[in-house]
Amino acid sequence: MHCFAPLHTPWYWLGSGGGYGLRVWPDWGRGPLPTGVVKWFDADQGVGVISQDGDKADVGAEISAVHGPDRGLCRGEKVVFDITLDATGRRADNIHRE
Repeated sequence: MHCFAPLHTPWYWLGSGGGYGLRVWPDWGRGPLPTGVVKWFDADQGVGVISQDGDKADVGAEISAVHGPDRGLCRGEKVVFDITLDATGRRADNIHRE
């Protein structure tokens, strides 16, 4: 059974991984998306770290969250993303290159 939360709620379905996640936006509104720079990314393992602008905490990144024809990320690349909370902590979601 698929359960989709309305857009006005911060909870959303995580998909085949199961369970729900909490989408975190600045001030719990749909304000400007966080931006950052790719600190490192391992395309073979499909994981990496993004350093947020403004001296905020780093967030994890997965290759499945990258949008565009080339799904890998390069060190130093500027990106825009959402932040989600799951069982492993804060991670970037819906990653787009600037």
